[in-house]
Amino acid sequence: MSAAPRHRTAAPLLLAALAAACASSEPADMSLGAVDETIDVTMLGGGFVDAGGRRVPRETFVLDLRQRTRELPGDKKARIRVDLRMRRDAGDDAGADSSWLLDQLQIMGVGQGRLLLGS
Repeated sequence: MSAAPRHRTAAPLLLAALAAACASSEPADMSLGAVDETIDVTMLGGGFVDAGGRRVPRETFVLDLRQRTRELPGDKKARIRVDLRMRRDAGDDAGADSSWLLDQLQIMGVGQGRLLLGS
């Protein structure tokens, strides 16, 4: 019997706690650093996101972003911020989707990712 890695099982709980702690949909200014580009993504649940007004599978969004950022130097990647909005009606799987997406952003070297409680 193999156990799931601890960080994989704890991530949805952490995301749920973060979402519950948000008192408003406006993010606190934490001054994470300079940003050249902000990408807005809404977690729709069921493995889908809304990115740029398009409903696409989360994997398609990641692939598109990976292709866009592949040739960028590290300092340019560090100046990209992805705002993940979690719709209140997205369902339980949206937390797992958000966790997966944040992991992928880290692997790509994207500098900033914020999880925001949406409408």
